[in-house]
Amino acid sequence: MQMHSLADEVALLCHERWEVKVACDAVRTHTLEREETLRPRVPERVWQELWGLLVAYNRVRRQIECFAEVQRVYPLR
Repeated sequence: MQMHSLADEVALLCHERWEVKVACDAVRTHTLEREETLRPRVPERVWQELWGLLVAYNRVRRQIECFAEVQRVYPLR
C-alpha cells in the first residue's frame, strides 16, 4: 500500500475537483443553454427526461474517453 503525503492528497483532490468542474461546465454550456424545453408536463416525466439527458451525456463522454485512449491523447484535450 502506497502512502501519500497530505500535499499529494490535496493535489489529487484538486485535480478531481477540476475534472468535475469541467464536466459541469460542459453540461451547462452544451445542454442547459440549449433552446429546447423539456416536453413532459408531469413532474415524474420531467425527472425521467433529465435522467435521460444525463445518461446520454455520460455515454458521449465515455465514447470520447474510449476514442482518446485509442488515439493516446488526453480525453479533455
